[in-house]
Amino acid sequence: MGYRGAVGAAIEKGTWAGVPALWAGDRSGPAGVVLHGLGGAKEDQWIDLERLAAAGYFALAIDAHGHGERRFEDFERRFDRASRGDLTVDQEFEQCVERTARDVGDVLHAALAESPHQEGFVLGFSMGGFVGFRTAELYTSVSTLVCVAGAPPRATAAARLLNTRVLTVHGEFDELVPIERVRSFHTQARALGVDDRGPHEAIEIPGAGHVFKPQEWADVWPLIVAWLAA
Repeated sequence: MGYRGAVGAAIEKGTWAGVPALWAGDRSGPAGVVLHGLGGAKEDQWIDLERLAAAGYFALAIDAHGHGERRFEDFERRFDRASRGDLTVDQEFEQCVERTARDVGDVLHAALAESPHQEGFVLGFSMGGFVGFRTAELYTSVSTLVCVAGAPPRATAAARLLNTRVLTVHGEFDELVPIERVRSFHTQARALGVDDRGPHEAIEIPGAGHVFKPQEWADVWPLIVAWLAA
């Protein structure tokens, strides 16, 4: 099924590797997966697909495990900290990240099978950024990671990401995902010698929170596209 987006890019809808997805762009272009945040769905990243397609990429947005077309029937209960407690909800979150990361690996594998490229990228927002880190840790086919307002899962081994190009974009005053988690990752990577291998970069947006304002997005998006193209 096809749709025409606001900037003219054709958006297709269906499944990849059994996962509900939207996709856009020339399949001969560099391929990547775009990931939404907690409680969201692939449709949240519609404009990102259009922008990436316009920049020459083949981009897919998928529903995370338990989200979108495969949303948990008891989603609100699963992630209700008041009734279930922080530890239980954190475990639910980690399981969702793990399952989704493996889905991303399968989807990217399927996309690369139809591509002249051997490696791809992951662009994740909020929870999607956590998934992106885990996917890059699991699959060498992820050459580039862009994490926006997300962070590495707590068990992430920085040593496994030294050869992955990593860009983090984070608000200085993020109230949901503290910026210290991202700073800690970059500190560990530098200590392990990342500066001598694959480039890592951190963009911190002064005064910004977890949800970026329109002008902040307007300033950041060209930097993301430039990073992917470098």
